[in-house]
Amino acid sequence: MVSLLLKNENNMLPLPKTGKTIAFIGPMADNQKDMLGTWVIAGEPDKAVTVMQGVKNVAPQLNAIFSKGSNITDDTAFMHRLNFYNSQRVAIDLISPETLLRNALETANKADIIVAVMGESESMSGESSSRTEIGIPASQRKLLEELVKTGKPVVLVLFTGKPLTTGGEDQHCRSDTERLGTRHPKRATPSPTCCLVT
Repeated sequence: MVSLLLKNENNMLPLPKTGKTIAFIGPMADNQKDMLGTWVIAGEPDKAVTVMQGVKNVAPQLNAIFSKGSNITDDTAFMHRLNFYNSQRVAIDLISPETLLRNALETANKADIIVAVMGESESMSGESSSRTEIGIPASQRKLLEELVKTGKPVVLVLFTGKPLTTGGEDQHCRSDTERLGTRHPKRATPSPTCCLVT
């Protein structure tokens, strides 16, 4: 597994440990199941540490707020493909995509800094997981576009098993961290945490 800090405009990172409200927004921000990755046979998702929890572990005084913001995907055909062997790997939230987005923007407006945590679910990488579109799913791309429009500083953390495009919105983010490769179930904290706070 590799974590790359692709951009750190105006020394946005590391995040301050106190004095600021940080909004962790995105379907991967507080998602234990997808921290393990696709090549996990006996992983225990309930022991995985999410990006938000990892940052809070390092900076317990941090005022962290959360909103899911979007589904991994809103495409039901794609979701069916991700839930192979009748597994429930990816689900579309009962809350409408519009409400998820509205809630995320309300959360973003309460924050000083936005950490957008997006990318691929664990079933989007591995054998037989090729895609014709190499961007982040449309639901997440829309969320990132709207977060950038708030004018708040945006740090983008992207989980992926292969290179992904973001549609150019990442050009407006102050910092961009990409995590490539298989996620490791034994890690105490997900690797982007080391880039976000020290």
